[in-house]
Amino acid sequence: MLAGDVIAGPHVRNACRRHLKDLIEGPARGIYFDREAADRAIRFFPTVLRLNGGQFEGIPFELHPSQKFKTGSLFGWKRANGKRRYRRAYIEEGKGNGKSPWAAGTGHYCLVADGEPRAEVYAAAANKDQAMVLFRDAVAMRDQSPALRKRLKPSGTEPNVWNLADLRTGSFFRPISREKRKAGSGPRPHCALCDEVHEHPDRLIIDMLERGFKFREQPLLAMITNSGSDRNSVAWEERTHAVRVAAGTMTPDENFTFVGEVIDDDTFAFVCALDKDDDPLEDPSCWPKANPLFRITIREDYLAGVVRQAKQMPGKRNGILRLHFCQWTDAETAWIARETLEAALADFDPVVEHRDRDVHAGVDLSESQDLTAAAFAVQTGQVERQDEDGRAVLLPTFDAWIEAWTPKDTIRARAERDQAPYETWAEQGFLHAIPGKQIRLDFVAARLAGIGAELRLKELAYLPDLTWDSRRVLAGVRLAREAIGLAMAAEQTHADFHKNGARTSGVISVENSLSPERYLQLKEWMEQTLSAGNTFKPLLLDNGAKYTSMGMTGEDAQHIELRKHQIEEICRAFDVFPQMVGHAGDQTPTFASAEQFFIAHVVHTLTPWYEDIEQSIDLMLEDEGEEGVFAKFNQRGLLRGAMKDEAEYFSRALGNGGSPPWLTQNEVRELQDRNPLPGGDELRNPVATTAPAPSEDPDETV
Repeated sequence: MLAGDVIAGPHVRNACRRHLKDLIEGPARGIYFDREAADRAIRFFPTVLRLNGGQFEGIPFELHPSQKFKTGSLFGWKRANGKRRYRRAYIEEGKGNGKSPWAAGTGHYCLVADGEPRAEVYAAAANKDQAMVLFRDAVAMRDQSPALRKRLKPSGTEPNVWNLADLRTGSFFRPISREKRKAGSGPRPHCALCDEVHEHPDRLIIDMLERGFKFREQPLLAMITNSGSDRNSVAWEERTHAVRVAAGTMTPDENFTFVGEVIDDDTFAFVCALDKDDDPLEDPSCWPKANPLFRITIREDYLAGVVRQAKQMPGKRNGILRLHFCQWTDAETAWIARETLEAALADFDPVVEHRDRDVHAGVDLSESQDLTAAAFAVQTGQVERQDEDGRAVLLPTFDAWIEAWTPKDTIRARAERDQAPYETWAEQGFLHAIPGKQIRLDFVAARLAGIGAELRLKELAYLPDLTWDSRRVLAGVRLAREAIGLAMAAEQTHADFHKNGARTSGVISVENSLSPERYLQLKEWMEQTLSAGNTFKPLLLDNGAKYTSMGMTGEDAQHIELRKHQIEEICRAFDVFPQMVGHAGDQTPTFASAEQFFIAHVVHTLTPWYEDIEQSIDLMLEDEGEEGVFAKFNQRGLLRGAMKDEAEYFSRALGNGGSPPWLTQNEVRELQDRNPLPGGDELRNPVATTAPAPSEDPDETV
């Protein structure tokens, strides 16, 4: 790899450099590489494990060289006491490169071949469904492997197996998720496999598993993931640490040059990424850097297809760059490319540079749960560009900046809720933290007055909520607070009701009392049998047991009616049709009626807002002396269902189909907010739809 024979990204190259450097310098600080232990773990995969799915069904799990490097490193590096060196591993690769099967195989090795009595192995994730993805790979491997079938006993039946037990050593392998973090006395993992770390909202599941490491001599936390979009997430924090560990420096440069200092001897890092100047949408040669199993599990024609999609559909671009090319994006979908934004960023002092220029500002106000923000823009000049027709046009250039405010007393709780470092931003001066639990508008007004004194503040735009006189705002949430509060109370009451077990689907009764052993047997049978996968199947009960179903009571039905009523009340307060929030009431809408509701939503809910904003902008343009320029929202995308009818109307208005025309082309274009065309002001002759009259000239033949 370091010789260039194998294509790899900067962080994987650094991981190899670190490995080679430690082979030489490691013994001096008490670590060494046990080749036999590494080979033993690598041999376990093809000897014991079988793959599943598609063309890989049933074949021995032969590790790819990149997988051998990961497995050999984790199980080969030892400390002076003979125990494993690495307790943590962060592995980031493109989608489809076999992360989950490799992790499942690693879990099986720790379960049956690592010499750990009563080993606990967990497939962990942010939610149960994601945890089951990795665990199902482990179950399938057990089913495919003759050796594991003999040794491991499953609990549950397919597809609801929830535990693999090694009765010989008292060990088990099972899924666990953030949703179940409070169950039991806490896990004591020998091996914890955390899947899709970029989807974890916080550190709860990872910290819970690592706290159990104190009971083990050589535990392992393996974090596997695709790239994400949240740079304030646990995944980004772990990735940043892994990149520093591989590079051997806390301050890597933009090329991630290898320095080789010892940052963390407990962490193994394998982070796939592109180099700084790589462009995966234009240069296929960089694809293997994010996809170690390129042309093995990831076909070249498949990646070429997703690249075409990224070019043709901007909304897919970020997802494709994240999942297939290990590029951390700033959002799930792209509004503006990060490189485009970074090219426009610059440091400047508005007071120094723009004291004598007109400043335009806009404010988005809030009360307690959101940020209040003010945006400022100053036109700095013009630049010549070519339009789509190749003509030279002058476009304005701007300097723009923002300021933001938030309540100080609740900043920590909202930082945890929003997964945003509000406290750090406040300390760094990027966010004004105002004392109290609500935004004090006098602080905001004072700051705006200060800016007005330092700069020439031309205008201040804002979008008011409901108002009687265009000045005093009536907050919609405040007006509807009783309806919203009652809805929240009803939801919480019903949630607590069912959480506490006050209502169940049915009751199993027996004639005699149950012994503790018999009770546990019945409980385990219920967990395996009474599941979604066995819905509508008959029950087999013995020893006189009876099952009684519990139906819906009148109280339940009344609660449902209350919930429906509260939805309608809240929608009424905000002038939104209930159908737009998925509530159709007692009627089932047809396609035709649903289309009319969507049109009515645009006309009656959105259009009043559009008109207010358009009129406000038009007033500003008048003040600027911009004649012939106006603001207009384009609603055509929201009214696609009505465009066919509109097209038929305009076709007849222009004289098609034999009707006499009553609109010109330019009149139609004006109604569509389009510029006029030369020669488009004349009424067209109607298209003839009848045969021509006979000629009066007897010599003329037809």
